[in-house]
Amino acid sequence: MLNQLTISALVAKFAKREASAREAMQACLDRIERSEPNLHAFLSWNAEDALAQADAADREIAGSGMQTHKPLLGVPIANSSMFKRPNTMAPAELSFSITVAS
Repeated sequence: MLNQLTISALVAKFAKREASAREAMQACLDRIERSEPNLHAFLSWNAEDALAQADAADREIAGSGMQTHKPLLGVPIANSSMFKRPNTMAPAELSFSITVAS
């Protein structure tokens, strides 16, 4: 299960062409879809965009190989963004998005 590998192990699979960024992203999205009804960790996510980013990473990996200046290329990550209400310290929204490291 690609979503359970360490980052190092996942990147090694990319380098050996044993896995793709799209496959890794799909594994994460599948896990989110199974877990989210109970966890409520994400307000929203865009699977189509996440897979498009993974496809772009796969093209870059295929075209130039794993580059040392992009050691996390293709690794799925969840980003959090906290938006504050004007003139307060209270968060208006806490959201997470799924993306591919580039």
